[in-house]
Amino acid sequence: MNGIKFEQSFYSIHRSWMLGLFLIVPLVLLVWSWDMMVNDRGLLPYLGPASLFLPLYLLIFEMPHIFASFIGFLDKEYVTHYRNHLTIGLPLMLVGFFVLLWTDFMTAVAVYLAATMYHVMRQQTGIALMFGVPKNKWHERWTWGLVLSTAVMYVAIMLPRFVEDLDASYLVFFILATLVTALISGGFLARTTSSRWGISYIALTLLMVITSYTMLWFGYFFLAIFVARFIHDVTAFLFYITHEMNRNKDQVRNFLYTAIPLLPLSLIVIVPLIAILLGAILRETISNTELLFTFVMTFGFIHYYLESVMWKRGSPHRGFVKVV
Repeated sequence: MNGIKFEQSFYSIHRSWMLGLFLIVPLVLLVWSWDMMVNDRGLLPYLGPASLFLPLYLLIFEMPHIFASFIGFLDKEYVTHYRNHLTIGLPLMLVGFFVLLWTDFMTAVAVYLAATMYHVMRQQTGIALMFGVPKNKWHERWTWGLVLSTAVMYVAIMLPRFVEDLDASYLVFFILATLVTALISGGFLARTTSSRWGISYIALTLLMVITSYTMLWFGYFFLAIFVARFIHDVTAFLFYITHEMNRNKDQVRNFLYTAIPLLPLSLIVIVPLIAILLGAILRETISNTELLFTFVMTFGFIHYYLESVMWKRGSPHRGFVKVV
């Protein structure tokens, strides 16, 4: 069914469907071109930096896929397997974050923004390995070029006061230098990749990044972030849903689903809806903006930590997800 297919009693994710997510790039370029050439930039006032701080943006693009990642841990076997991470690693990380938050709120926000782009780009380049891209020195340089360039860029546009004491020319030079490093490394990485799937994935990822920077140059900040956010979030949902279907197909192991009679394919609807509902509850019960962002960042860091362990090679989660 579309990107998820039934094969030998196992739902798998097809690479062609994942590449299809990059169709968002020409769609965004089409909207941008229309607004520039036909609409006299009429959308520009609504798509600037302020749009990224709107509660609606947090509700749709931040919270749902974060909550969806938590659902998979409502499983007794998983709680046992990950107990050291859940009882030691995660609490220590949160203590460090809250100390930083209490010491300097702005610095905590900057760290969160940088961590967000680290998470997004590491996922993007990590998935490349599932497309037959080799894990070599070019993959490492490609990854870190993208991480460093986008992390600094994201902090600079979302929290300009944090970098106002830095020389703007040095900041721009660093962002562009690391971006060029990523582009060149991506080219060499493609040359060492024998899989056509992998070459296509590298090229489309670089196109996504170039499109984002183009949007930034012309002031369309929302479109710039939306391109990467869409691909990241939909990819994440695809992995979560596939995992949940395979994990609970023959026997319901997740606490949540014991109370809800589900067919495997119905999880395609249920998992996103639960996540969006939780995000909506958070938005409607917290009116203080700083407190709302504190909750968003807290859940975000929990998500980043759990993601760093749940999809490692050999983990229980990986055993229920197959890319073909």
